[in-house]
Formats: sequence, structure tokens, C-alpha cells
Amino acid sequence: MIDFKPVLSQEAKNMHGMLRNLEDYEALLHRDSKMLKKQGLKVWDQAFACSVLSMSLEDTVAHRHLLLLGGMGPLAGVYGARDVVKNINNTSITLFQACGILERKVGVEVSPYLSSALKSAVDVCPDDKLIDLIVLCNSAHHYIYDALLHCNLQHRFNFYSLIDSVKTNLNIFRDKKSIVLQTDFSAYNGLYTPLDNLYSLDDIPTLVEYKKYLSDIIEGIKSFNKEKVLRSAETLFKALYDHGIEMVLLGCTELPIAIEYLKQQDTTLPIEVLESFEFINPLHLLIQELNKQEKKHAYNSIAS
Repeated sequence: MIDFKPVLSQEAKNMHGMLRNLEDYEALLHRDSKMLKKQGLKVWDQAFACSVLSMSLEDTVAHRHLLLLGGMGPLAGVYGARDVVKNINNTSITLFQACGILERKVGVEVSPYLSSALKSAVDVCPDDKLIDLIVLCNSAHHYIYDALLHCNLQHRFNFYSLIDSVKTNLNIFRDKKSIVLQTDFSAYNGLYTPLDNLYSLDDIPTLVEYKKYLSDIIEGIKSFNKEKVLRSAETLFKALYDHGIEMVLLGCTELPIAIEYLKQQDTTLPIEVLESFEFINPLHLLIQELNKQEKKHAYNSIAS
């Protein structure tokens, strides 16, 4: 079993410090990926060390601690944590980058590794708070309940599912021509399909051939190959545009990164194509849910 003891540990006392640490850590990931490539080694999740970045907020009286289990891949963990830090207030946060978790694919038993990573992540969280857990990998949700059962820490966790957050908000897809972009593994296990008014590339004959480009986008993010990401994303989103797709559910945590790349880089994709889509990030839906809960908790505390 892989040892999930963190090699890098950084702590911040406020949002700005946490964001700086995330920026520095992202730069470190890019440097490490270049070094791996120079050595002729494969750049993938498991090539990176386990790391932890935390924000303690010692002056807050918030009732929860938010644990983000990332590292699948490492850039997705950084981008996801950045979204959480910017949009959730008065909450201490730990990002645990469990890069050693096995690749999520058919025939691979990931649950023991996920369980071991969770145990290590709990060790770096506050002892006196209930943990709200978010797993920053859609495919890992296929294993998470089994992993929680086997790590025997269910009493410490409130698990918040990206998939459940989408199911709760299915009404947003009702009047839109919508599609979910997800890994083959997620599609195979039906994480987001079949859901009402939401289709995958497999469901649309004229778009099935573009699954390769989706896989290349995800692989490009994981391997730190921005050119590959842009090239594949341009082809895929042009095909979605031509098909009349209006709403796109980003059912893989690498995909928001690809969207950012397209927005920031000069590409051959016409700007009206990208602007025609309404992108739905499951993590953003979940953040909205957590903020509503926090407001309700604060109101109840004042009322009592």
C-alpha cells in the first residue's frame, strides 16, 4: 500500500495566504512536470508527492472543517481548492493532495488506496471539529462510500457528493440542450447518466467520435501538456457548438482547467463558440449548497 504521508506541508492563516500557497504549489507542480519530462519519465498523478495545504483561521468560530481530497490529478486539486477558498467564508480548510491513489479505471480496485488516503488526511485535520469532506475527483465517487466504510471514520465525516449536487439541481438542464462531459470510467459506471435532460457523448451518434478529444483534454491536463489540451478542446467544443449544445456539465475536475486555458490563450476557436455555452461546474453547485447551510446555521445560532 502507498504511504500517503505528506512530503510538503504549508499552512496559512487567511484566504490571501492560502491563495499564495496554492499559487506557489501550482508553480512547483509545473517545475516538477518539466523535470520528469526531461528525465523521460511519465507525467501522471502518481508521479507527484503527497502534499497538504491548509488554512487554519484561528480567529473563526465556524463549526466545521472542510477537507478537500485532491491529487487526482494534482492540478484539479489546486483549481478546486482555489474555487473553494474564494467562495466559502469563515471556514478552516485542508487540501490533501493524495496523488498516489491509483488511476480510476475499470478493473482497478481503488477503495483501499482511497481509504488509506482518507486516514492520512484526517491526521492533519483539527481533532475537535466534524469534517465536511469533498472529493475533488468525479470518478473517485464510485469508490468513496466503500472507502469510508473500510477506513472506519464515518463518525468524523459529512461527505458531500459532486454527483448528488448535480442531481439536486437537475431542473437547470430542463429547458436547455445539455450534455455532460465525463471520463469513460464515469460514463461506464453511470455517475451522471442516465439523468433527465442530461446526455453524454455516447448518447449522441454524431458526437461519439469526439470522445477521443475529451480523453485527450483530460490526459493533457494530467500530463501538463497545454498544447494538447487546447488543440483537443478546440475540436470538441466546435463540434458541440455545431450540434447546438447550450449547457455543458463539466463532469471531470480537469475540465474547468481546460475552459480557463481556452479563455486565457489565443486559439483558433471563435470567441462566440465558447461564449455560447453555459458551463456548469458540480463543485460550484456544491459550494452554493454549503453556503446555504452555513447561513441557515448562523441564523439558527442567532435565533437561539
